[in-house]
Amino acid sequence: GDMALVHLNHGLILEALGDPEGGLQSLRAAVMAEPALGRAQRALAEMLLDLGRDEEAREQLVEGLGHDVLDEQLVLELALLHERFGDSQGARECAEILESAAAGHPRASLAYAELRLRSRQAAVRDTRAAERDLRALSAGPMNHHAHAWALLGAALAQRGALDEAAAAIDRGLSLVDESGPAGKR
Repeated sequence: GDMALVHLNHGLILEALGDPEGGLQSLRAAVMAEPALGRAQRALAEMLLDLGRDEEAREQLVEGLGHDVLDEQLVLELALLHERFGDSQGARECAEILESAAAGHPRASLAYAELRLRSRQAAVRDTRAAERDLRALSAGPMNHHAHAWALLGAALAQRGALDEAAAAIDRGLSLVDESGPAGKR
């Protein structure tokens, strides 16, 4: 366990210093040393996603799901990767995980709404239900969450309510710290 933490921290430092390959090696070593270490599983999957290594990220996320260490955003990413690789059953299983976690958990509800907006599967895609949930989230527990407002804007735009979409996106932009990475983008 201690060695896994050393590898994890080393990998995160290497990534921050601009050495993603070295970071990947250390994070892989952390996962091998302690497969149930959620932080290592998540960090490795996130780095693989950031590097565009979708197939490796998918394998890593499946492993993390098996250890029950993924957060809702990573379950969403796994669902979308399953779709991209043609695994509709895997995508539906991830949708079911998010749906069951959504009750009473705003972040899971947000991830589930995003999946229903971005999914290409008819059994999962439901823009109207996503819009309804995003309205509730942005008016309530996620009122100060820029991503919730941006997703609401996307849902509104998909159904053609462009004025409302622009207002939602403007609200989301107003919540972004201009000095942070999201503000610079």
